[in-house]
Amino acid sequence: MNLSHDNTQVPETIKHPSLFASVRRFFTSRPTIGDLIAGVSVALILIPQSIAYASIAGLPPEVGLFASTIPLMVAAPLVCCPWLQTGPTAMTSLLTFGALVTTQFEKPEEMIACASMLALIVGATRFLLGIRRLGGFTKLLTRPVILGFTTGAAILIIASQLPKTLGIDAVDTKNVLLSAAQALSTPSKWSIETLVIASATGVFVLFGRRIHRLFPGIFLAMIVTIVYSVLRQYEGHTVGTLPGGFISLNFEFPWHHLGSLLFPGIVLAFVGFAEPAAISMALMEEEKKEWNPNQELCGGGLANFFSGLVGGYPIGGSFSRTSVNKFAGADTSWSGFVTGAMILSMLWLTPYLKDLPTAAIGAVVIVAVFRLIKFKEIWLELGQNRLNGTIAIITLVATLASAPRVDLGIAIGAILGIGVTIWEKSTVNAEEVVKDGDD
Repeated sequence: MNLSHDNTQVPETIKHPSLFASVRRFFTSRPTIGDLIAGVSVALILIPQSIAYASIAGLPPEVGLFASTIPLMVAAPLVCCPWLQTGPTAMTSLLTFGALVTTQFEKPEEMIACASMLALIVGATRFLLGIRRLGGFTKLLTRPVILGFTTGAAILIIASQLPKTLGIDAVDTKNVLLSAAQALSTPSKWSIETLVIASATGVFVLFGRRIHRLFPGIFLAMIVTIVYSVLRQYEGHTVGTLPGGFISLNFEFPWHHLGSLLFPGIVLAFVGFAEPAAISMALMEEEKKEWNPNQELCGGGLANFFSGLVGGYPIGGSFSRTSVNKFAGADTSWSGFVTGAMILSMLWLTPYLKDLPTAAIGAVVIVAVFRLIKFKEIWLELGQNRLNGTIAIITLVATLASAPRVDLGIAIGAILGIGVTIWEKSTVNAEEVVKDGDD
């Protein structure tokens, strides 16, 4: 298929993605032993993570679990990177919180429905971008913008979890930085037992990673804290009663909120794709394979669409779980299918999570996102290129200042990045014109 005027052959990997061909190849293949082992290993990590990340979005735990089932199975036949693990992530959860917190709801159930509708918007946007072969937009999210935004987002996520790890109620739920500051400034209200649970969970998770990357430290930490909560009759905040059983498809959404959710949903579709794009490109380059962003967009788009239908919320590709998936021996995208199927089969166990302390969830989140704080990288960027470093700092400040509407923060950074790119190119062109004139 020749697409250029000079008849240059376009590599198969960057042509328009054939979704039917991808699905056919997937289901005519068979999962390997490595796929099964890796899929189960990731599931043990994702179960507690999905609960923790749902809390970042301000949603009930079951919403995170629902988003970790069928959507993963839908994405598996369509993704380009065979090791990519889809599901709830800290970044998409924070962006979801930012989109929902400014919306007025008549009843709590409406917030969950809006989260699902947000997933539909994200899914439709990404799928259309993929079908139209517009995956090149990932170049607009430059390194300085991503550095500034991820650092700001990580700070906000940690701040949102501090009150629950200290055992006190957040005073101002819309301003997480203010809530964290108030929580830290009132040590007399701290619960020693809750603080011990959170600290022990964090240490257990970190220690488990030192033993082996596949050591299910998060999963075991959840089990231990549940047992402790039951035996000691823990009186602090817990997850509470969760619905068990199979999930059902939902086709009723509060469309009157579409206007307030459309812009943050589109921004989330763009920004949330940065993480899977980064890890997929890195792994495919490592294996000397071509990566097709358009196919990845289509897979992620349909996964989000189904997340909305099953009562979930916006999801993305996880950097950490994808790394574990490959390290565990995954050979194909069947590993992602196995992960989703395993969590789906375990939904009937969710009522047993009711005694899980929320402090343990907060500790897991803090440990998971702490690595996203990139002060050192921003400083190095500032030293190498003052303009790029300044963009990173402005994006960081804008993200913190615009919270909880963090989508506005990265939008400011992206606009600055585009402006700088245009200015640099115009400067280079002007210099070339001057040189040509001198000649």
